[in-house]
Amino acid sequence: MQTKRAVAKRRSKGKSASRPSRQGGSVRFPPRLPAGGAGLAVRLTIAIGAGKAWRLTERRVAGASPRQLAGRMPAGRLAAVLAAAGSEHRLKLLMRLLAGPAAYRELRDLSGLLAGPLYHHLNTLRLALLIQPKRRDTYQLTPAGRTLVLGLAALAPLMLAARR
Repeated sequence: MQTKRAVAKRRSKGKSASRPSRQGGSVRFPPRLPAGGAGLAVRLTIAIGAGKAWRLTERRVAGASPRQLAGRMPAGRLAAVLAAAGSEHRLKLLMRLLAGPAAYRELRDLSGLLAGPLYHHLNTLRLALLIQPKRRDTYQLTPAGRTLVLGLAALAPLMLAARR
């Protein structure tokens, strides 16, 4: 008897780096670039799980030119989310919430902030739809917040290496 993994491996042998599109055709990933052209292709796979249960989320972003990519980017929404996450205190809060829901007191102790500034930072993250209250005085990441924190964690080594 063959395992599911062996069957999937046999099926995928010899296939190119393309995937089926929603219209039934196939989309090449990464896309072909024109001669002398520049482009960007990013494939981010996020595995979220507990125990033996994993849920994979894959996002693919590709464009044959920076102009194509910029045309698809919702600049206003992206700027609001990045501005909300653009504080060292807020990033600490988001990274803590990646581990799971946390009580207000725990977040206060972690950040070292007084009640007023901590409320301001939590409210900013809540308005950006990155966190949500789970129950009274307990906060958790939204799916968008989890994706943002995991994406930033994946990109951080690349950004730090580019500075050298």
